[in-house]
Amino acid sequence: MNTVAPPHRARLAFPLLALLLVGRRADAVEPRIVNGVPTQQRPTTGVLLLRNASFSAFFGICSGTLIGCQHFVTAGHCVCNGGDFATCGTPNPADFAVYLQHVGLLAVSAIDVNPAYDGTSSDVSVLTLAAPIAGVRPTKLNTTGNPTAGMAGSIAGYGVTDGLSNDFGILRQGSVVISSCGGFFPEPDMTCWTFDAPVGPPGTDSDTCFGDSGGPLFVDFGSGDVLAGATAAGTSGNCRPTDISDDTNIFQNRTFIQSIGGADLSSTSCGAITQVGDPGTTITTDEFHGIDRDAQTCRALVRKRYSAYASTELKLMQACLDGVDEGHVSGPCPDAATASRIASAAARVDPTVLGIRCPAVPTILPAGPCAGVTDANGLATCLLAAGDAQVTNLLDVEYANASPSTPIADADLLDCQEAIAKATGTYGSSRLKALAKCQGSEDKGWVTSCPDANTTARIGTAAARVQPTIEAKCTNAQVQMLDTMATFGDGCSGTTSTAGLATCEIAAHDTEVGTLVSTLGDASSPRLVSFTIAPGTARLRATLNGIDAGVNDIDLYLKQGAPPTTVVFDSKSDNAGVYESIDLPTPTAGTWYALVQPFGGTNVPFQLTITSFQ
Repeated sequence: MNTVAPPHRARLAFPLLALLLVGRRADAVEPRIVNGVPTQQRPTTGVLLLRNASFSAFFGICSGTLIGCQHFVTAGHCVCNGGDFATCGTPNPADFAVYLQHVGLLAVSAIDVNPAYDGTSSDVSVLTLAAPIAGVRPTKLNTTGNPTAGMAGSIAGYGVTDGLSNDFGILRQGSVVISSCGGFFPEPDMTCWTFDAPVGPPGTDSDTCFGDSGGPLFVDFGSGDVLAGATAAGTSGNCRPTDISDDTNIFQNRTFIQSIGGADLSSTSCGAITQVGDPGTTITTDEFHGIDRDAQTCRALVRKRYSAYASTELKLMQACLDGVDEGHVSGPCPDAATASRIASAAARVDPTVLGIRCPAVPTILPAGPCAGVTDANGLATCLLAAGDAQVTNLLDVEYANASPSTPIADADLLDCQEAIAKATGTYGSSRLKALAKCQGSEDKGWVTSCPDANTTARIGTAAARVQPTIEAKCTNAQVQMLDTMATFGDGCSGTTSTAGLATCEIAAHDTEVGTLVSTLGDASSPRLVSFTIAPGTARLRATLNGIDAGVNDIDLYLKQGAPPTTVVFDSKSDNAGVYESIDLPTPTAGTWYALVQPFGGTNVPFQLTITSFQ
């Protein structure tokens, strides 16, 4: 006899707004396929989204499957109004949207929940899309028979990797083997598998978790994958072994689904363009799951060489300027000896070494003045130019006359100028090193943003030394005298006291050093992806999905022929949240660029899917 177990957890996600819609199962946090692998090759597996009235903010709650050109299957509990699983209320289609990686964001015109749904059995609903999609072959329903124990299956969804995670929003897939429900769920209405230890490599021995609700169980009965199940629930509260996971058996619910989908469920293709996977369709993908170890190594090397060059050039130029002020170096700076030493420092930013350690230059430098550089030679040239520019600005801040040609005759005034340069230059170098170290930690995921509290404390300690060092050699009158000789840069001219100069110098160095370290970008930086559009392409689609948690917000920009910015672009999608889509008919042939621009969150993992159709 089949019995229903004590309360189990539905595999549903609950961002804040979702709680207003489906309150009963608010203990569930939306996860993705457990022990799965990321994929962008499941074009019919989509996200069920809550949306706002302006169609500009989206929050993922469940997964689902495209079963026709205008129909999408998900779980009943994903759409039940107010968490009313007994009657399911009347879901409002305007509250929902669907996201498919190779299609984009889709409005919903109708929602039908199986009238037999009682909170456990027949947990399935069909969403009618506002318009038919094009370019993706729908998944066929299982009309052959019930899946049986021992059959192999595949699962997919956007849920998190563990019941304690909060990483909904990345499409993953994995394999399972059908088993008995063990009396925990009613059969044959439900189809089950057991997730048990020991667990195999990722992609094998997989499981569903919160947020995978409504997502597909694919089974091949001999003629290719069909939709055999829609994820419903599981016995483990954290989606860890041992977990008996259950799907609504599509075969047992086929009559209801067919009554809604009608002839559309017989569609073998959608639209007049080529279909995903067919000749003539090209897919370019980019995934970001945090900055990986190879990129961390590369960025650490670049940051070290770059910081060393800028610091060395600054010290050499300070020594040259001090020498001119003292009368034993003939200006202007750099003189021949200083220029030679700077050239030696520049040689350490070796493009050969960069090329070995940084084979994928565009992916490790997604932001800053070097964004778009394509090779190690270009990277070295750009880094040196950026360093030179900022050192020039720093010297202008530190010296009342950064281009002296004659000595400072007054010995006390000379000591004052050298003390200012030493104090502020040391502060600038300390800030540069602290921020570079913090960015390395951010790349590794050890800190969430820079500067963190420890970095701020180190910078504060360095800043506290500036004024005492200046005051040890300078009076207010001497500061004023230096300023009358020329002017301190970055708005520090006209300063009348040592305290005022110290405050202004610190602020100016904060700005200049901030520009210097931004050359590398950080874990919150934009990412630039290039791709080629062939002549005769009928349609270009670019879609973006990412971890749907907290303040995460990423936008998408496209431009033909040159990298886009947030100001200059050919097309953009800038919804609130992490779901974006751009659909362009007859795009111009040639090289295109996609810019993924974070506006909220740090190190936000995402999947970018670019599909061109003939």
